[in-house]
Amino acid sequence: MAREQDSAHTAVVPEPAARAARTQQNPPQQRPPRRWRIQAHQADRIADLRSLADLPSIVAQLLIGRGISDAAAARSFLEPKLTGLRDPSELPGVTEAVELLSRAIDEKRRIVVYGDYDADGMCATA
Repeated sequence: MAREQDSAHTAVVPEPAARAARTQQNPPQQRPPRRWRIQAHQADRIADLRSLADLPSIVAQLLIGRGISDAAAARSFLEPKLTGLRDPSELPGVTEAVELLSRAIDEKRRIVVYGDYDADGMCATA
């Protein structure tokens, strides 16, 4: 072990060989490989939706996996309209959030917005 000193502190720093030996004795835990759970597909339902909605088979299979099995629901999901959006006041806590933001604006207080670092989080907080 080597000692590093400065005017206020003394630190004991393990040498590279000692660090390597510890790593070999206690290797990091490895996660078991993840297993995909692929839902069994129903060829007849996929073929029906494919032909009724004029979709590729893979899209029909994905929609059925999401619980969408008729042509109208498939079109509604794949080609959404703004008129099909729900009323924002139905979101839990949105009324309280609006009141809080309105009060903060009236009082000229700073507002900080936090969001995820993934694509939809960055877009939503922008």
